[in-house]
Amino acid sequence: MRVQVHGDSRLAGFRMTNPVGAGTTVRPAHGLTGMRARVEALGGFVAADVADDTFVLVVSLPVDAP
Repeated sequence: MRVQVHGDSRLAGFRMTNPVGAGTTVRPAHGLTGMRARVEALGGFVAADVADDTFVLVVSLPVDAP
């Protein structure tokens, strides 16, 4: 697993990658769905996908989120 933290004057967040088996697809369940709902409620975004046999999760939040 690899985690990269990013941020600037507007956004703060992270990108997490983890190898997965070939043919894996993202099926949002309670964890991803709940995370997306909470992040979007604060004005941020969540993206989850599988690319080149790697699960990729990107989360960003506005710095001025409540």
